[in-house]
Amino acid sequence: MRLQNGFKYLRKRLYENAATPIFITRDGKDLGYFDAILARTRFEDVDGTNKRVIMFIFDFIVRGDSGYSPQNGDRIVYDGRVFVVRPFNKEIWRYDDPYETMIRVHSREEAPV
Repeated sequence: MRLQNGFKYLRKRLYENAATPIFITRDGKDLGYFDAILARTRFEDVDGTNKRVIMFIFDFIVRGDSGYSPQNGDRIVYDGRVFVVRPFNKEIWRYDDPYETMIRVHSREEAPV
C-alpha cells in the first residue's frame, strides 16, 4: 500500500508539471480537452525484403479516470497538429503503470492536406 501511495503522489506531480492539454474529437463531435503526457513507442520489424524497419508511434498518456475511452479513428489535436488514434500491434491503448491508472493511447500524425 505504501508503494501505491507513493505512486499516486508522483503521478499527481507528473501531471501538474509535465502534462499538456490536448483536444479530442470523435466522428466530428468534440469530446473535450484532456491533460496528457507526451510519449512515443519504438517499433522494430522486418519488411518483406528482410530489411529492418524502425517506426515511432506518437503516444498520449492520459489519466484513466479522465473519462476518455479511446476508439480507433479518434482525432487528437496537439500543438496545431492532428493525430489519429490507430492500433499498434492490434492494440489502440494499454495501461502505462502497474496500478492501471494511466492509459497510453497510440496515434499517428495525420498528413496535412
